[in-house]
Amino acid sequence: MLETAAPFLKSKKLRLRLGKYLVLLQRYVLTKSYLPMLLEFMLLDILDSLAPRLTRFKSLEEVDTLLKAVRHEEIHNQGKNSLEILYRKPESLPKETKRPQDFQSQLEGMMGAPASKGS
Repeated sequence: MLETAAPFLKSKKLRLRLGKYLVLLQRYVLTKSYLPMLLEFMLLDILDSLAPRLTRFKSLEEVDTLLKAVRHEEIHNQGKNSLEILYRKPESLPKETKRPQDFQSQLEGMMGAPASKGS
C-alpha cells in the first residue's frame, strides 16, 4: 500500500508525514525482540524504495532523539525545517537530555494514546 501511494505524496507536508510514519515504523520494529527475516527484508525494501536517504536506526535512543528534534522544530519554528531534520544522520542531532521514558510519554500524548504508568 505504501509503495502504491508514495508517488502521489509530492507536497512537502505529505512527504513529511510519510517520513515521520517511516521513522515511527522503524521505532516500532526496534521495540520487537524478534522480527522474522522475511518481514525485515520487506521493511528494508520499502524504506529503500520510498525514502532511500532516510537513516536506518539501530537503537530506540537514536529514533527518539530524531523525533524529539523534529517535534522541537515543529513547536519553535512552525516546522519549516522538519523535513531536513528527518533526513539527518543521528550523530548530527543534539544529544538527548531527557530519559527515553519521558519522551515515550510525550510521544503517546501526541498520538492520543494514554501515557503508561511506568517508573
